[in-house]
Formats: sequence, structure tokens, C-alpha cells
Amino acid sequence: MADFKVGDPVLFGRKHGEKTRGTVLKVNRKTCKVQQDESRGTMKSHPIGTTWTVPFTLLSHDSSDRSKAPERPSGKPFGAIPIGRPDEPVIGAIIVKARLMTDIELDNEGWDEDRRGRPTALVLSNGTVLYASQDDEGNGAGALFCVDARGKSFGLRA
Repeated sequence: MADFKVGDPVLFGRKHGEKTRGTVLKVNRKTCKVQQDESRGTMKSHPIGTTWTVPFTLLSHDSSDRSKAPERPSGKPFGAIPIGRPDEPVIGAIIVKARLMTDIELDNEGWDEDRRGRPTALVLSNGTVLYASQDDEGNGAGALFCVDARGKSFGLRA
């Protein structure tokens, strides 16, 4: 049994995925019942207060200041990114370059170059960089697909 007790502040989630703050409600032999203390998921579809059964391997003690979001090595906060909101730096921006993700970008996401090579990154006119993830928690690189004006589908590689 791991070193967790009821009331402990914890972070839970996959190693390279979204990390969410929670509080231990119950300690079992191999898992903990954890109440989520912040929204979780790309569309924040798992509200605060949701209870999860989490194996010890996906739990860590949260010794950070609870007023701050957990951070990636890059200093950017972990967690879901709202998609398609007009206040994001995507609306109205123009794609100015398609390139492969850099070592730093891969490292910031906790991704490794896989058998397919590096994922494609799209650079926008305002400096924003877009790339595909395999899921809404950022657990690995994904592929970009497009449909042209004639309805023909194709994959995009830099």
C-alpha cells in the first residue's frame, strides 16, 4: 500500500497526460478514491467533485501551492485546453508554415518521436503553433487530416 491517507492533496493522471488535483476520500489495497478538486478534460466535461478510483501508479502527492496550476517542464500549465473559443489565438489567424515539431515541443508535451516520425506543426501568423494529439489529455501525438473543397480527404505531413 502506498503512502496515502484520507484528506491528502494529490495529483492524478497518466504520466504524460493531464494532471488533475484531487483529495483522497478512501484508501484501498491497490487504489484510492479521489475527489477531483478542479475541472478535468478538454471540454472540462468532468466537473469538480467527480469521484475517481485511481491506482497508486497514477497518483502523486500534491505538495504545490494549491492556488497555482501544476506545470509542465516548459512552465506551461498542465490540463485541458478549451477548443474553438473566439478568445483563443486561433480565430482569424493564418497558417504561415507547416513544419515538424521541434525537440523542445515534443519534450514539453512529454512525447517521444515514434515509428511514424515527428508530428506536423502548423505555425499561425500570430506565432501560435498547432499540432494534433491522439486524445484530449495529450497522451501522444496524433495525425492531422484535412478535407479539400471537393470533399477529398488527405493526411497532412510537413
